[in-house]
Amino acid sequence: MRTHKVLMMLLFVLLALVVSQVQAYCQCGYRSLIDTTLTIEGSKAVVPRYGDAAHVNTDIDPHAVNLATATPYVWTDLLETDFLHLDDIAKDTDWQRQNYSVAPEAARGPFGIRFVSDNVKLNRINNPMNWTGPGELGGDPGLQLTVGAGVTPDGFTRSAQLNSARQDMLWGSYRALLKLPSVSGTCSAFFWYFNDSQEIDMELLSSQFNRNNNTFLINLVHQSPQSAAQGFSVVGKDYNIASLPFDPTSGFHEYRIDYLPDKILFYGDGEAIGIMNSTVSPQPGHLILTQWSNGDAGWSAGPPLEPAVLSVGYVKAYFNSSNPVRQADASRRCNNPVEAGAICDIEDYKTSINITNPAINDLPVPGLNSVFFYNQPNMTTNQTVYGSAGNPEAQPHVWYLLVGGLVVSIGKLVSIDLLAETTRRESEEDAELVAHHVKVIRRKTNRKKAAAEEVVNDPFRVKKRTFVIKRRR
Repeated sequence: MRTHKVLMMLLFVLLALVVSQVQAYCQCGYRSLIDTTLTIEGSKAVVPRYGDAAHVNTDIDPHAVNLATATPYVWTDLLETDFLHLDDIAKDTDWQRQNYSVAPEAARGPFGIRFVSDNVKLNRINNPMNWTGPGELGGDPGLQLTVGAGVTPDGFTRSAQLNSARQDMLWGSYRALLKLPSVSGTCSAFFWYFNDSQEIDMELLSSQFNRNNNTFLINLVHQSPQSAAQGFSVVGKDYNIASLPFDPTSGFHEYRIDYLPDKILFYGDGEAIGIMNSTVSPQPGHLILTQWSNGDAGWSAGPPLEPAVLSVGYVKAYFNSSNPVRQADASRRCNNPVEAGAICDIEDYKTSINITNPAINDLPVPGLNSVFFYNQPNMTTNQTVYGSAGNPEAQPHVWYLLVGGLVVSIGKLVSIDLLAETTRRESEEDAELVAHHVKVIRRKTNRKKAAAEEVVNDPFRVKKRTFVIKRRR
């Protein structure tokens, strides 16, 4: 009985600890530190030609964040997707594979572009603890956006595009982990988009990768109403060709856009590679990942002579929503922004350590382990991230595994103790019942014995009783 009480007390203590751990975090948002004092100048007016690298901006401050001058920005909403371990892209409610065609005239190239959902496929790592690959299909893991070789008989390339389902993204910090194809003749892009006159692009042309002199260029584009009025010409600070501090085809690297009310900053692996003034009105947009080709010698070139694969490791988006319902939800859940844990800091990209394993892959595969809020306990309350609830690839927190195991074990011990206690009580009750019956039997036996002794001592009593009984009949 004493053991049962002790176990129950211990169980209540553990449950109280679990309840204390269920406190929600990040209720007031997700914070990134952004150095807005950078003064990277945009390139001069450029009309790019095939392989053109004129006016390349190399005056780049490699330090993305100077803590002395950094400004904290807090975003209320997030979208995080781990494409390395995603179970099924067709079921993912955060993303939409695209199926549509663009005629050659509209595509401004000799060939049209046909975006095909089948060209967006997963090559997942089936072990959630493995972050190096290869994928189930071999080779680079993650989401694969493929441009097929050549063109179709009707003059279209087979390309790939993925759009975010959320279209309420305003200011924010948008990040994608990508590995570019080494095949020449495609344009790979990660961008925020509202319409053709309001978009922010990071576009990489495989024809601009020069391994002979270790030069790898990236096109930073800010389409604005001003550029639209000029016929979408790439003029001044609306366009910038920057040099990447890495080979984008040798491994996964993070590409990042910080879209602020007055500035737009671009990063490669956490290093600032471009900055522009923001002239876009605050319209909500969505994210797009794409790889395409239309044969335009002045841009995508191609089409490629063999399939070109753009691999996506993850997308992380931290932003403010334009949706009044989301805004009201954010205001409602943020009771005290200075409370510990009310605002969570976003971990910036850390350069991966390349891991080479010739037995499984003939290419250096970077360690891709990354922190996501959505698979941490209680850090995405009221967020709309696919897989954040009941996600099979999300790893349970060690605390919950430990406490859960202890609760189950103590529950079993309590059950055993209760069963033993019940058995003991039932045995005692059975013994008392048997003793009661024995007493009753003994009383009856004693009465019969006493009656028999009376007969022996007074024989006339029997006759008298018999006579009386007969008279009554």
